[in-house]
Amino acid sequence: MYALKVEQGKERILVRHISSGFVPSFQAKPGVRLLVVPGYVFSLVKVARSELVPENEWEIIEKISNSKPSVISKDGIFISGPLTGLDQYIVRREQNKVKISVKLFNRQREYAYTKTDKRMAS
Repeated sequence: MYALKVEQGKERILVRHISSGFVPSFQAKPGVRLLVVPGYVFSLVKVARSELVPENEWEIIEKISNSKPSVISKDGIFISGPLTGLDQYIVRREQNKVKISVKLFNRQREYAYTKTDKRMAS
């Protein structure tokens, strides 16, 4: 997987100019989709000025952008679903809510998962 750094806010426009380009997103709230890694367009093939995405970072991006629900135990641990295996990135556990903090593309990013809502970035 390759990533091309672009001006933040222009990802959805610029992705149209890359034949195998896409922007991973997630549902922040009903009807609202946000980018998992703002400021980047991804591609299956190498394009000009793109860089190879480290495998461990790509796995995390894939899990966060997966629209299938994850199940949280009473202890705030993912027990099934796409977010399983990200427990080492959990920084806060609250009733029905888990906050994940992970470094992607040299920037610390935070995502929250709740029982009632899908994932939300902050």
